[in-house]
Amino acid sequence: MSELKNIFLRELRRFDSLAQVSSLLGWDEQVNLPTSKASSSQRANQCATIAELRHREITNPDFYDMLKRLEDETETSNQHWQVILREVRRDLDRAVKIPAEFVARKVAHASAAYHAWKTAREQNDFPAYAPTLKKTLRFAREEAA
Repeated sequence: MSELKNIFLRELRRFDSLAQVSSLLGWDEQVNLPTSKASSSQRANQCATIAELRHREITNPDFYDMLKRLEDETETSNQHWQVILREVRRDLDRAVKIPAEFVARKVAHASAAYHAWKTAREQNDFPAYAPTLKKTLRFAREEAA
């Protein structure tokens, strides 16, 4: 395996590790995090930071160049690599259309929205959650645009 492929796979594993950290933070938030405003705000910031970092790493021009070089040099007979490169290309093409700052804001909102939903559910008060849901829809529309 070429050195370029090794570096590329190492980068993919790093991105995956960041995604795993994000998932762990989310799980811990829903299972163990105390239900205080301070702790939920801090966790929202942590999740946003990890999401923004991961997004910046994935959309780094050096990674894009590495992907392009591998696409150019990978033989069409190597189906395993063709699938990997195709999937990474699809993810990268989507990611570069969204600013890292937006990713951070959206993830921070999702964290805050979870806590708002949890409170509204406990109090059986959907109208209290409606503004948060509207903001969630605005994020979805902005991302789709």
